Order: sequence, then C-alpha cells, then structure tokens
Amino acid sequence: CTEVDGLDDVDRQRLQELGIDSLHSLAYSSVALLYLGSRYTYERICDWKDQALLEILVGKQLKRRLADQYGVRGAVSLLDALNSKALDPSALGDDGRLIQVLRSDRSVALLRAWKACYPCVRST
Repeated sequence: CTEVDGLDDVDRQRLQELGIDSLHSLAYSSVALLYLGSRYTYERICDWKDQALLEILVGKQLKRRLADQYGVRGAVSLLDALNSKALDPSALGDDGRLIQVLRSDRSVALLRAWKACYPCVRST
C-alpha cells in the first residue's frame, strides 16, 4: 500500500491488523467492514480504495501520469472524467479498452455507489 497517498506507517499497521496487507487487498476490501472495524473516516477509506483500484487497473506509471497531468487520483474519478468527456481516452494512449474495464469492473461500480453516499454518512 506504499503508493496510496495519505497512508502512513501507522495506518498501514492498523490496516494489516484488519487483514489488509497489500494494494490488492485494500482495493477489493469492503468499505463497510473497514468503516465499522476501524476509526477511519468513510471518505478516507473510499479515497484509499479508489487510489488502490486505479493503480491495479492502470498500473503505477499511468496512475502517476493521471495525477500529475490531469489531477485524477482514483478509478472512480477517472471513469467520471472519461464519461463526461473532460478527459479524452486517446490522450492516454487508450483505444477504448480502459473505459470498458472501468465501466465493467464491479469494484469500481460499488465504490462509485459508496462515494455517492458521502452526504448520507456526513449527516449521521
């Protein structure tokens, strides 16, 4: 999980105690279980998972390029940027496969739904 912004050594240790010991396990872990089993905020968990999903789906180099050049930090924000045409897939050297992967990935869809619940969680 070293490539996830906002994770420090203490966070990594706490996540390991919850069974999250890799980028993959973070990306595919349950938002609800992490939220209920830790003291981390809902938004923070979703941000970490979003970053982890992006790196798994596009790789470390493209993830860095997306952040540096386009301000895109996660898989959900990349999908939103591509869907809204704010980002042209050809600028990424993509022939349409990337957007298909993002649209069809179940974890991206679930995380997108969880992120839509931010206002609900904030008010409780």
